[in-house]
Amino acid sequence: MPCKDLSGVNRQLCAVVAFAVWICLPIFAGVSIGYGSATSAGLECVPRTYDLGEVESGTKPKALFILHNNGNAPVHVQGIQGACCGTTAFLEKSDIEPGGTCRLDVSINLVGRKGPFEKNLKVLSDDPREPELPLKLVGRAFYPVDLDPRSVDFGVVAAGDGSAKTLLDRIVQIVCRPDHAFHVTNVVVSGAGFTAECTHSTGGLTNQLTVHLLRPLPPAGVRGCIVLSTDCPVGRYRHIEIPVVARTPAAIYIDPPEVVFSETSATNDLHRFFLRAHDRTPFQVTGVALPDPAMTASYCATSTAWQIELRGVSASPLLDGREIVISTDRSGQERVLLPIRYLSFASP
Repeated sequence: MPCKDLSGVNRQLCAVVAFAVWICLPIFAGVSIGYGSATSAGLECVPRTYDLGEVESGTKPKALFILHNNGNAPVHVQGIQGACCGTTAFLEKSDIEPGGTCRLDVSINLVGRKGPFEKNLKVLSDDPREPELPLKLVGRAFYPVDLDPRSVDFGVVAAGDGSAKTLLDRIVQIVCRPDHAFHVTNVVVSGAGFTAECTHSTGGLTNQLTVHLLRPLPPAGVRGCIVLSTDCPVGRYRHIEIPVVARTPAAIYIDPPEVVFSETSATNDLHRFFLRAHDRTPFQVTGVALPDPAMTASYCATSTAWQIELRGVSASPLLDGREIVISTDRSGQERVLLPIRYLSFASP
């Protein structure tokens, strides 16, 4: 029996095997199929969530993210989304070479924050795989000396019946961390119409302040503060101020009740306030006296209130404790005071 020539079959089989190897080899090598050498970017950050832990309220803690380019093509970072509203981000460079790294420094302003917080950011780049790389800052803000409430507002108070000297009482609980424990050594009341007294527990971890609203109420209501002197080992808590407010039904009040700014505020920021009467009787604003010649004020009547706009409030601690005086034609309340408060982030 004559032998068959298998050379043609062998050539076809070899061709099929060679083609299969040519197709599969790039896949096993981890690159894309193509006729040329493929390039791809690969921006990554490990970990993507930075836990700041427990952080004191009023501080500006910092976090460091390291961005890695794990691809074989450069990555261009266009910006950081979410770096606003008290959060700042500084990127070491915009272009990250293959195999390279880049620092991303982030800080968050925790003034007025208490309890858990979370801040989401996105790194915007030309990485086709993940053009918006999500990052997150988490933590828990605490007050070393926590006042609950931080101010005393009796609200709108009528004169009431009876002859009792005290009209209303409010309690302020003061809780300290062990390294900030103190005793209140003196209580000073600044303003008329209320008194205060303080008791403390053994060890100085808790103090209780009781504020008494007295008869008769002034026609314009009560606006003042309580200054606590303490033996706290941290200097910034040796004097604590607690605002006290009470309004009568006929009183004019301003909302918000104070001008607040900090070292991060811009001088050209607009501050807007509304002046209203609780009994809704009409009145006129006749002038605004400012404590700084660089400040300007404008005012106009709306359907429900007088609107006051302030500009040029410089971010200076010298204005802390000063007042803006608003003049009105209301009998018994010819002057409405608008306090100025400056927030400092300096370390204790």
